[in-house]
Amino acid sequence: AYEKYSHKYEFIRDSKGNILGKDDVNKVFGYYLVVNTVFQTISSLSNSEQYLEKLLLTDFRTFLFSLRAEFKDDFLDYLLESEELYQKGNMRCCIESLNENTIDSPWKIYNKIPNPLKALRQLNMGRTGYLYQYDLGYSKLSLRTLEESDLEIFYKWHHQDFVKEFWELDVSKEELLKYIRNLKASPYQLPLILEKDSMAVGYFEAYWAFDDRIAPYCGAEVYDRGIHLLFGEQKVLRSRFVYDGILHATKFLLEDDQRTERVWGEPRSDNKKILKFAEKLPGWRFIKEFDFPHKRSALIVCEKELFFKEYNGGALL
Repeated sequence: AYEKYSHKYEFIRDSKGNILGKDDVNKVFGYYLVVNTVFQTISSLSNSEQYLEKLLLTDFRTFLFSLRAEFKDDFLDYLLESEELYQKGNMRCCIESLNENTIDSPWKIYNKIPNPLKALRQLNMGRTGYLYQYDLGYSKLSLRTLEESDLEIFYKWHHQDFVKEFWELDVSKEELLKYIRNLKASPYQLPLILEKDSMAVGYFEAYWAFDDRIAPYCGAEVYDRGIHLLFGEQKVLRSRFVYDGILHATKFLLEDDQRTERVWGEPRSDNKKILKFAEKLPGWRFIKEFDFPHKRSALIVCEKELFFKEYNGGALL
């Protein structure tokens, strides 16, 4: 604006006040729009409830991530990646009779504060390839990231009756490709292909439960994970591999971040097969039924301590 309009408008002059560079504009705009407005609103809404404050901050961060995916802007980078933000000391202006527009350095009246968006759980994005492998004795089990090259088999699975009944993703390849791309771009989800002896047989959609719609229903902690699953190949449906697949996907999520204490699930309440597995798998248990806006769900959870106690103790199917 300064370069474009300073020659045209008298009031845009160095002598009329401070002309801020791009980085400084982010700091000042960040204060007025976010620190002094959004953060104050979140603080008022949470009413000193720390858990609610984290939820609201997480929702706001998710909103900023979605904006950044659509609009590449250094202001969004500043808000999401800066370790510190700037807060104006209005009282200092009054006490010291300072004019923030004409002071030689506006940073004399600003304080640095820790960025609460960075204080939330940091996100590990851009993971690819094989993340977990295990020799079952009778087969080799692997978990790798879902890629766009999996579109054909992903499409095949979602158009089988026993899958689409619960997933409702029997859509066109174009829509599924968009779905895959959105998953890959999300900092909160980790889409995984389950392989049996190097052949893709199933899919796990892992997510951070604290950042997901499930959070208000289960009281998820910051490092809790969640999981959706499907087995797409009929030849494994009634085999031991289904049990082992869920078990090792759970084990992977509990070990992926040492701070994770729980893995949550919310299958449809009439998905009796998954609920039966939850009764037999180490650490898993049924909590309650509840209503999402779009479905009646069963809330199930796997506790880390119990999982490894039963897993190492041999309490397996």
